[in-house]
Amino acid sequence: MFFVFICFRLKFAEIKIHMELQKIDLTQPFKAGDRTYTAKSYMSVQRWMIYEIVQNEMGFGCEFKDIVSTLQKVYDLANKQRFADIAVTVHNQLTAAAQRIEDRLHPVIKMCTLFVNYEGEDERFWTEDLAKEKQRDWEQAGIPAQDLFTLAFKSAPTLTAALSGILDSISKDQEK
Repeated sequence: MFFVFICFRLKFAEIKIHMELQKIDLTQPFKAGDRTYTAKSYMSVQRWMIYEIVQNEMGFGCEFKDIVSTLQKVYDLANKQRFADIAVTVHNQLTAAAQRIEDRLHPVIKMCTLFVNYEGEDERFWTEDLAKEKQRDWEQAGIPAQDLFTLAFKSAPTLTAALSGILDSISKDQEK
Protein backbone atom coordinates (compact mmCIF):
# COMPACT_ATOMS: atom_id res chain seq x y z
CA MET A 1 0.00 0.00 0.00
CA PHE A 2 2.81 2.41 0.89
CA PHE A 3 4.51 1.71 -2.48
CA VAL A 4 1.33 2.51 -4.39
CA PHE A 5 0.96 5.77 -2.46
CA ILE A 6 4.55 6.79 -3.30
CA CYS A 7 4.06 5.91 -6.98
CA PHE A 8 0.83 7.91 -7.03
CA ARG A 9 2.56 10.86 -5.36
CA LEU A 10 5.42 10.70 -7.89
CA LYS A 11 3.01 10.51 -10.83
CA PHE A 12 1.03 13.45 -9.42
CA ALA A 13 4.22 15.49 -9.02
CA GLU A 14 5.22 14.64 -12.59
CA ILE A 15 1.82 15.74 -13.92
CA LYS A 16 1.95 18.90 -11.82
CA ILE A 17 5.31 19.86 -13.32
CA HIS A 18 3.87 19.63 -16.83
CA MET A 19 0.83 21.69 -15.91
CA GLU A 20 2.69 24.79 -14.71
CA LEU A 21 2.08 28.04 -16.52
CA GLN A 22 4.62 29.33 -19.01
CA LYS A 23 5.54 32.82 -17.80
CA ILE A 24 6.37 34.99 -20.80
CA ASP A 25 8.56 38.02 -21.28
CA LEU A 26 6.26 40.33 -23.20
CA THR A 27 9.19 42.08 -24.86
CA GLN A 28 10.45 38.84 -26.43
CA PRO A 29 8.96 36.32 -28.90
CA PHE A 30 7.37 33.29 -27.18
CA LYS A 31 6.35 29.79 -28.25
CA ALA A 32 2.75 28.61 -28.07
CA GLY A 33 1.64 25.54 -29.96
CA ASP A 34 3.78 25.15 -33.06
CA ARG A 35 4.09 28.91 -33.48
CA THR A 36 6.31 31.72 -32.31
CA TYR A 37 4.37 34.81 -31.26
CA THR A 38 5.56 38.40 -30.98
CA ALA A 39 3.77 41.43 -29.52
CA LYS A 40 3.84 44.15 -32.19
CA SER A 41 3.78 47.87 -31.53
CA TYR A 42 1.69 48.50 -34.66
CA MET A 43 -1.38 47.11 -36.40
CA SER A 44 -3.29 47.42 -39.67
CA VAL A 45 -6.17 49.86 -40.13
CA GLN A 46 -8.70 47.00 -40.01
CA ARG A 47 -7.24 45.69 -36.73
CA TRP A 48 -7.06 49.19 -35.25
CA MET A 49 -10.77 49.72 -35.96
CA ILE A 50 -11.56 46.51 -34.08
CA TYR A 51 -9.13 47.56 -31.32
CA GLU A 52 -11.16 50.74 -30.74
CA ILE A 53 -14.34 48.68 -30.26
CA VAL A 54 -12.61 46.14 -28.01
CA GLN A 55 -11.41 48.91 -25.68
CA ASN A 56 -15.08 49.67 -24.98
CA GLU A 57 -15.80 45.98 -24.45
CA MET A 58 -12.95 45.83 -21.92
CA GLY A 59 -14.23 48.88 -20.08
CA PHE A 60 -17.91 47.91 -19.99
CA GLY A 61 -17.62 44.13 -19.82
CA CYS A 62 -19.94 43.59 -22.78
CA GLU A 63 -19.90 43.89 -26.53
CA PHE A 64 -20.13 47.29 -28.17
CA LYS A 65 -23.44 46.42 -29.88
CA ASP A 66 -24.95 45.74 -26.45
CA ILE A 67 -23.81 49.14 -25.20
CA VAL A 68 -25.34 50.88 -28.23
CA SER A 69 -28.56 48.92 -27.83
CA THR A 70 -28.85 49.91 -24.17
CA LEU A 71 -28.12 53.55 -24.92
CA GLN A 72 -30.80 53.54 -27.65
CA LYS A 73 -33.29 52.03 -25.23
CA VAL A 74 -32.44 54.64 -22.56
CA TYR A 75 -32.82 57.42 -25.15
CA ASP A 76 -36.23 56.11 -26.21
CA LEU A 77 -37.36 55.79 -22.59
CA ALA A 78 -36.17 59.33 -21.83
CA ASN A 79 -38.25 60.68 -24.72
CA LYS A 80 -41.26 58.93 -23.19
CA GLN A 81 -40.31 60.30 -19.73
CA ARG A 82 -40.23 56.79 -18.27
CA PHE A 83 -37.54 57.48 -15.68
CA ALA A 84 -38.08 54.38 -13.55
CA ASP A 85 -37.61 52.23 -16.67
CA ILE A 86 -34.40 54.15 -17.42
CA ALA A 87 -33.07 53.36 -13.94
CA VAL A 88 -33.92 49.67 -14.35
CA THR A 89 -32.32 49.52 -17.82
CA VAL A 90 -29.10 51.17 -16.63
CA HIS A 91 -29.02 48.96 -13.53
CA ASN A 92 -29.45 45.85 -15.69
CA GLN A 93 -26.61 46.95 -17.98
CA LEU A 94 -24.30 47.59 -15.02
CA THR A 95 -25.17 44.22 -13.51
CA ALA A 96 -24.65 42.46 -16.84
CA ALA A 97 -21.25 44.13 -17.19
CA ALA A 98 -20.21 42.86 -13.77
CA GLN A 99 -21.57 39.32 -14.13
CA ARG A 100 -21.32 38.53 -17.84
CA ILE A 101 -20.18 34.99 -18.48
CA GLU A 102 -20.49 33.69 -22.00
CA ASP A 103 -18.83 31.34 -24.44
CA ARG A 104 -16.98 34.15 -26.15
CA LEU A 105 -13.53 35.57 -26.31
CA HIS A 106 -12.78 37.66 -23.28
CA PRO A 107 -12.17 41.25 -24.43
CA VAL A 108 -8.62 41.22 -23.02
CA ILE A 109 -7.75 38.07 -24.96
CA LYS A 110 -9.45 39.49 -28.04
CA MET A 111 -7.41 42.69 -27.77
CA CYS A 112 -4.15 40.75 -27.51
CA THR A 113 -5.02 38.73 -30.62
CA LEU A 114 -5.00 42.00 -32.57
CA PHE A 115 -1.30 42.72 -32.05
CA VAL A 116 0.29 39.52 -30.74
CA ASN A 117 1.01 37.79 -34.01
CA TYR A 118 2.70 34.57 -35.05
CA GLU A 119 5.44 34.30 -37.63
CA GLY A 120 3.95 34.27 -41.12
CA GLU A 121 0.53 35.63 -40.06
CA ASP A 122 -1.18 38.04 -42.45
CA GLU A 123 -1.16 41.07 -40.15
CA ARG A 124 -3.49 43.06 -42.39
CA PHE A 125 -6.59 41.10 -41.42
CA TRP A 126 -8.24 39.74 -38.27
CA THR A 127 -11.14 37.35 -37.74
CA GLU A 128 -12.87 35.79 -34.73
CA ASP A 129 -11.69 32.38 -35.95
CA LEU A 130 -8.07 33.57 -35.99
CA ALA A 131 -8.51 34.96 -32.48
CA LYS A 132 -9.95 31.67 -31.21
CA GLU A 133 -7.06 29.81 -32.82
CA LYS A 134 -4.56 32.03 -30.98
CA GLN A 135 -6.49 31.63 -27.73
CA ARG A 136 -6.30 27.82 -28.07
CA ASP A 137 -2.53 28.03 -28.63
CA TRP A 138 -2.09 30.24 -25.57
CA GLU A 139 -4.31 28.04 -23.40
CA GLN A 140 -2.51 24.85 -24.41
CA ALA A 141 0.90 26.46 -23.85
CA GLY A 142 -0.17 27.61 -20.39
CA ILE A 143 0.35 31.33 -20.97
CA PRO A 144 -0.72 33.13 -17.75
CA ALA A 145 -3.79 35.32 -18.12
CA GLN A 146 -2.02 38.00 -16.05
CA ASP A 147 0.63 38.39 -18.75
CA LEU A 148 -2.05 38.95 -21.38
CA PHE A 149 -3.97 41.34 -19.11
CA THR A 150 -0.77 43.34 -18.56
CA LEU A 151 -0.11 43.51 -22.27
CA ALA A 152 -3.69 44.52 -23.12
CA PHE A 153 -3.94 47.25 -20.49
CA LYS A 154 -0.52 48.66 -21.36
CA SER A 155 -1.76 49.01 -24.92
CA ALA A 156 -4.85 50.96 -23.82
CA PRO A 157 -3.59 53.92 -21.75
CA THR A 158 -6.90 55.84 -21.92
CA LEU A 159 -8.81 52.88 -20.53
CA THR A 160 -6.15 52.26 -17.90
CA ALA A 161 -6.35 55.90 -16.76
CA ALA A 162 -10.16 55.74 -16.59
CA LEU A 163 -10.13 52.50 -14.59
CA SER A 164 -7.47 53.93 -12.28
CA GLY A 165 -9.70 56.94 -11.63
CA ILE A 166 -12.65 54.68 -10.86
CA LEU A 167 -10.57 52.58 -8.45
CA ASP A 168 -9.30 55.74 -6.71
CA SER A 169 -12.90 56.95 -6.35
CA ILE A 170 -14.00 53.60 -4.90
CA SER A 171 -11.06 53.62 -2.46
CA LYS A 172 -11.94 57.12 -1.27
CA ASP A 173 -15.59 56.12 -0.81
CA GLN A 174 -14.57 53.10 1.27
CA GLU A 175 -12.32 55.23 3.49
CA LYS A 176 -15.28 57.42 4.52
